[in-house]
Amino acid sequence: SSGINAEYGEDRKLPYNPDQMPCALFGLDPVFWSSLPLTTSTLRRLRRSTSEPSTFVLSNHPLRNVELCGFLTEVKRWSNRVRIVLDDSHGAVGCVKWGEGDWNVEVGDLLTVRGALTVFREAIEIRINRSFKQVDLNKMTVHLLLANEQLGLLLTHPFVIPEREKMIN
Repeated sequence: SSGINAEYGEDRKLPYNPDQMPCALFGLDPVFWSSLPLTTSTLRRLRRSTSEPSTFVLSNHPLRNVELCGFLTEVKRWSNRVRIVLDDSHGAVGCVKWGEGDWNVEVGDLLTVRGALTVFREAIEIRINRSFKQVDLNKMTVHLLLANEQLGLLLTHPFVIPEREKMIN
């Protein structure tokens, strides 16, 4: 398959394709339940699962939630939401926080956001669940290093369904 495996030189056969398994088994992968630190360049390479549209796939790991750290380059406010663009030096991605039109953020703030991946107008964006203003500029560097380390681990350690679960399904 093309996508993130091919782009990172990953050409070995994965144990399974998440699109060919029941989405009820996605939760067996710890990555599915965590907010995975990513860079925008990796975020843009994710593909949407065909078996569960609210889930995305990284290598063969199903995921829904991510963490991103970057500088705000754009802030648009409405009465029921705030839409921001976050730039982590690898690219920019749109993020939306619903129910908080008075969210106190400004262009230039360094922000870490955690939230669910969604698609809006054919582009991946993050629906923010939690956010943290950062005062230490080193936080972004640490986040980028952690995101690269996590990506390496996920690409070298594909998710394998436990034998017990294979027998049940």
